[in-house]
Amino acid sequence: MIAAVVVGMTIILGSAFHHIAGSPRREAEPPTAEARLMADPPRAGPELERRLREKLTFSNGVLIVRGAVPSLPSLYVVATTTTWILHCDLLGMSVGFGGGFGEHGDGFDVELTRTALTEQQCETLAPPIAQKLLAITQGN
Repeated sequence: MIAAVVVGMTIILGSAFHHIAGSPRREAEPPTAEARLMADPPRAGPELERRLREKLTFSNGVLIVRGAVPSLPSLYVVATTTTWILHCDLLGMSVGFGGGFGEHGDGFDVELTRTALTEQQCETLAPPIAQKLLAITQGN
């Protein structure tokens, strides 16, 4: 009985290995237009600033946030003193507002891109976007 199980497992594993090893390798998918844009800082920076300005406006001492959730119509009005944080990582770039950001609290995120960004891209793109965000919250 044990010998039959061992032989059966050997056949299954051998068959799976042959299937994997014998499969032709798939070519890496070409980068999306968004990934190509984010890989070009002189183009990505102004585009991220445009998206930020499109979603955030200062009016009469408050910050109006439109389209925080891309697939749903949404509008938030927050104090310009609301805590914010710029996220930049392999999940893309977004701005978190309020306490406990996203799923962990009563805050919300505003997505700027979902394209994975490298540490080097974040070091290049994030500081000017954060400065632009600070300027918007100050009414500039």
